[in-house]
Amino acid sequence: MAELLVFAQDQIGADIYKDSKRYKRGDVVVVCEDGWNWGTEELKNPLFRIIAIPGMSVSEASQFIAPEVDIDPRNPSLTLKRRAFKLDVDALGKEVTDWFADEKRAQPIAKADEVGLTKQALIAVKVEKARTIDPAVIGEVEGVIG
Repeated sequence: MAELLVFAQDQIGADIYKDSKRYKRGDVVVVCEDGWNWGTEELKNPLFRIIAIPGMSVSEASQFIAPEVDIDPRNPSLTLKRRAFKLDVDALGKEVTDWFADEKRAQPIAKADEVGLTKQALIAVKVEKARTIDPAVIGEVEGVIG
């Protein structure tokens, strides 16, 4: 089983470049083995949620922590995100969504099988994040990379 540390709230940066690097709600920060010894900061901080997924290996769960890949490596984008994908938290079902929204949650780790979440359901709510257009790059505004 894998355990996922998920960001619970959007962080907003001062400008488009800083904002693109910040974690957003539904971003998986890290994937660990079942039974990981989480610290107080991960367990109690309102910015984080931990979801334990039975039947999902750390290797499988690593798909959630892939960074956004540059479409033109010769001209690296300054707006690449830390994560290419996020979990659509609102699509996880009422029980999980309510737990996710509860900053003072009594249960710090959501065991997926106890809240009706399966590996397949988690994969189904994995969504690709929209690219952030770099206003300084000519051609991106029109959707053309030259």
